[in-house]
Amino acid sequence: MNDLRPPRLKPWADPADTRFEETVSRPAPASSTADRVDALIARSSQQSDIPAVAGIIQDLHAAVRRETVAALDVVRLILKDPGLSSKVLRVVNSAFYRPRSDPISTITRAVLVLGFETIRDVATGLVLVEALLRGGGSGHYIRDSLQRSLHRGLLARELSARVGYPEPEEAYLLGLFADWGMLWTAAWFPEEFEEATALQREQGGRLEDAVREVLGVPPAELAATMLQRWNFPATYAEYFRLSQPARVAGRSPGDRLLAVVGVAAEATAPCPDDTGAPTRRALERFQRLFDLGPEPFAEAAAIARSALREQSPIFGLGAVAEPAAPATPSGAAAAGTVDAPRGGDARAGEGAAPAQAGDPQAALAIIAEVTRAIVDQLDINDILAMVIEGVARAGGFDVVCLLLLTPARDQLVGRLGYGEGVKELLPGLRIPLGADGGVLAEAVMQARPRVVPSGSPAPQLAAVRSFVVHPLAVRGMPVGALVAGRVGGGETGPSDLGMVRLFSDQAALALDRTAR
Repeated sequence: MNDLRPPRLKPWADPADTRFEETVSRPAPASSTADRVDALIARSSQQSDIPAVAGIIQDLHAAVRRETVAALDVVRLILKDPGLSSKVLRVVNSAFYRPRSDPISTITRAVLVLGFETIRDVATGLVLVEALLRGGGSGHYIRDSLQRSLHRGLLARELSARVGYPEPEEAYLLGLFADWGMLWTAAWFPEEFEEATALQREQGGRLEDAVREVLGVPPAELAATMLQRWNFPATYAEYFRLSQPARVAGRSPGDRLLAVVGVAAEATAPCPDDTGAPTRRALERFQRLFDLGPEPFAEAAAIARSALREQSPIFGLGAVAEPAAPATPSGAAAAGTVDAPRGGDARAGEGAAPAQAGDPQAALAIIAEVTRAIVDQLDINDILAMVIEGVARAGGFDVVCLLLLTPARDQLVGRLGYGEGVKELLPGLRIPLGADGGVLAEAVMQARPRVVPSGSPAPQLAAVRSFVVHPLAVRGMPVGALVAGRVGGGETGPSDLGMVRLFSDQAALALDRTAR
């Protein structure tokens, strides 16, 4: 079928099972396996957008790992894809995440309320799901498996909180990735995957073993290698390389992480002949590994199932088919059948409508959120980051910069910004407040907004084709300017001025409150 096809190997079985001693082939040498994994990854990269997806994921994780990470660093990355930002907001407004009734209208606010790690992991999951759905492979298998992966991640997150694992976000992500090797094969090697499916029907056994026979490497090794290259924690690769019996709840955090995800994988495994069997097996394993009663497992399963119903449509995976009610474990509620959202109300999944360019209703929702932040006296940098995000999303701008006057009031300097290349531009953005300052300085000195429809006359913003600049004043004194521009697409015009003015007023109000 292709030049990467290895010689046919015998089915892969559990070495601990002596019934297969005569038929199990020995694993390929490590160097041979690594070479085949490299070749397969390279081939998939040539025919898919995996490199771009990997770049987004690596950028998100690198930003959050930095000691000096700011909300706007994460916001910039998510806002590069309007569809992603819209879905992130819909997810964080679900009852599972939203801690109170007020809707979250900006990614900045979501970061502040839920934390960098949670937003990073929600965005990572959405990016991966979308990439796999675009893969063009076995659609039905991929969609069903992704829904199980989402369920597994949500359950692992809830279980981790009940067994003392301190990083629930890691449990969520590893649960989401636990079928990555199989999903990756189905999405980008559809012919090989179909051959493996036929082989499984012919010989029986697990589909994973058939895929290993066709590809020449275990799908788990594909997953482990890719996660290593994407700089995920070393424990993630360990999950795929340890045999299932080795995943026990030891004393180390890593042991508990592997055990938690193993239980979640057991609970969400497909079993069409007996839909209650995975839950029963997982509950028994949970009690054995963690020496806990059934109640924590049942509570976690109920919350995860409720969250799955909300989030599956948002992720593009469709509605959740409800299984027949399993037999109730002794002393516990029927795990996975009780609606127990973490917070909010039944309408929480509606969330805030995603902002569209020039959408006044969406702009007002964001303005209301900024106003609440000002009243709550949040950090001024976070409030200004919300302003910048709001004008970018609601106004459909490619670039937004906040410039403030120096204490000597002789220069405008770049302080915060959004857009391609803006972060690198800001440190050198210094505009003299005088005749040499051009249109940006004029707007501040004359306290008059300016619309530049084309041919940017500001050399400091040479890449911006058209922009609006609105002065900022506090108690009648000029303090800076808000610049919103477009690199491509439609030109700015008078109709954009009202949108920029809305957010400029909020920025000035926030600065005024800080100065008091």
